Amino acid sequence: MTIRESKNAVLVVDDQPDVREAMSLLLAGEGYRVLLAADPDEALRMLRDESVALVLFDMNYSRDTTSGREGLALLERMLEREPGVPMVAMTARGSVELAVEAMQMGAVDVLKKPW
Repeated sequence: MTIRESKNAVLVVDDQPDVREAMSLLLAGEGYRVLLAADPDEALRMLRDESVALVLFDMNYSRDTTSGREGLALLERMLEREPGVPMVAMTARGSVELAVEAMQMGAVDVLKKPW
């Protein structure tokens, strides 16, 4: 069964409203059910309350942070809660080292923004 065939949703976690809207339009247009979260706390609440088949999450949430540490901390918490759900990191300010670290922690892929 594919993600589209299941009743599970794709969770998009990003602090930028334009990114959330673009991902929502893209995924919904392909038939996916999309959940949107603006920050890590909201994402964790959604994971508690919803069945999710895939998570696309940003690596940075605070305006003054570009290290990716917020995303890595979120990834760790999401994997603790939902260890079987594929997690894909997204970043506009990534490095090879950050991508490797995210994947070593359990992310299945890292996307560079803009897509």
